[in-house]
Formats: sequence, C-alpha cells, structure tokens
Amino acid sequence: MSMSKSKSKTNNKSKITTLCTLTDYKKTLSSARTSNKLVVTKFYASWCRSCKAIEQRFISLSNLYPNVIFVQVEMNDKTRSFVIQGLGIETLPFAHIVHPEAGLVEELRISKSRFKNLEAVLMDYAVGRCSIENSAEGKVLFGELEITRQLKMDKRAGKSEKGRDLEKGRE
Repeated sequence: MSMSKSKSKTNNKSKITTLCTLTDYKKTLSSARTSNKLVVTKFYASWCRSCKAIEQRFISLSNLYPNVIFVQVEMNDKTRSFVIQGLGIETLPFAHIVHPEAGLVEELRISKSRFKNLEAVLMDYAVGRCSIENSAEGKVLFGELEITRQLKMDKRAGKSEKGRDLEKGRE
C-alpha cells in the first residue's frame, strides 16, 4: 500500500502541497495534528474536467485560510491503491477535512456545483463555529433562546409578560 519514493511539491500559485505517497499523506496529517491545524485535502485527476473546473477556486480558498494546511492528491497509477482502497474515495473531485483533535470530520464531493459546501463547512471549522442554526433543531433551539432572552430583558426592564401583552393590545 505504501509507495517506495517519497515526493511532495508546493504549488507556486498557492500554498497547496501536492502529495504523491501514502507516507507523505500520513506525515502531513501527523504534522498538522502536532501544530493543531486543520487539513483540507483535494483528491483529483489530471484528466478530470470537473477537477479542472474547481482548480482556481481551490487555490483561492487556500489563500483565504493561512492557518489551514491545503494538500492535493492526484489519482494516478501510483496513488490509485491508497486513494481508493485506503481512503475510500470513489468519485472525483473529492475533499476531506481533517481536524487536529477529531480526525476526519468531513468527506465532500466538490464538483463546481457543490464547491460552496466545502467553503461553508471549512469556514465553520476554521472560525470555530457550529452551523446548528441551519438545521430544523437549531432553528427551534435558537427560537427558544430568543424567547428566553426577550423574557429576561423584559423582566429587567420591569415589564411582566402580561403588561407587554396589554401594550401590544393598545397599539
């Protein structure tokens, strides 16, 4: 499963490192864990039109997040076994987001029409926010929190819920 020659190179247009071996990939993840950094990996193929269509957007994304490690792994005869068997990549282009503490946290298809998902998810992890507000549960939770917050504000202002309802009735 591991390749004999270790190669990696950094793209001059961005800070994306191209990894060519399973050993390089594991070293990158280990180093990121030690330095407490997220890793975004793009899996692609040189013959893939969808991969070419997102190339510039991936470069731009890497420039937006200087504290995130961006790597890419090309699907070819040398990498095919570890990409397909070892990592379970079945479609291209594809991305992994690896968190330094939690490990692999996201597996995403990143074709041109789905690239915004990667951008949104990466922002959540990079800035440390949770996107629960986008879910049905989150909307209910945030709605309940807003009601509780409003009641506390009313209480502090000396208004009871009954008094507030009376004021609404006069309007």
